[in-house]
Amino acid sequence: MTVPDLEPRPPTIGNEDRGRFAHLYGVLTAQEMADHLKCSPEAVYERAVAGEFIFLSSPARVDDRRYPAFQLNERLDNSLLRQTIQKYLEADVNSTLLWSFLRSPQKIYAGLTPIEMLLGGMPPEYDTLTPEERSDVFLDVVDEEISRVRW
Repeated sequence: MTVPDLEPRPPTIGNEDRGRFAHLYGVLTAQEMADHLKCSPEAVYERAVAGEFIFLSSPARVDDRRYPAFQLNERLDNSLLRQTIQKYLEADVNSTLLWSFLRSPQKIYAGLTPIEMLLGGMPPEYDTLTPEERSDVFLDVVDEEISRVRW
């Protein structure tokens, strides 16, 4: 009887453990979001409608809005998130599709998700880019995604 190789395999982008980022991909209720922001759930909703936050809702549960937790992270590039939200609003693309995009690893980002990029993650090949160039690259990918989901 042979013993299987018990050496752990080196991680690859396709199978790495993203558990360490699990808190970034969770969602909060309107009340939880309001508690973190020290305001009312109504004020959170108004800010979301203004394009400051993403919220997810279900037609079956209109009063059960959920807010992705990464939006409370202190490292978040709020300006870039607002620009991304605005592009989705202008294209009349559902926020659920935006949420899906933000959680999906992107080849152009060396396997990072857009959320990780919004929080300051950067592939080595982006080291030489200015913050403006980095934002432009990010928004180009957003435009491509919007174009893909609209057709």
